[in-house]
Amino acid sequence: MDIQDRIRKKLQPVLVQMVGFFLESFGDTILCHRIN
Repeated sequence: MDIQDRIRKKLQPVLVQMVGFFLESFGDTILCHRIN
């Protein structure tokens, strides 16, 4: 349990950054397509 908690705490910020980056780039492509 302790090891899993450590891994989860290390991975959570990385996952949040990846999801945020994906949503940001995905939203940019949608906006570009709508403008064009």
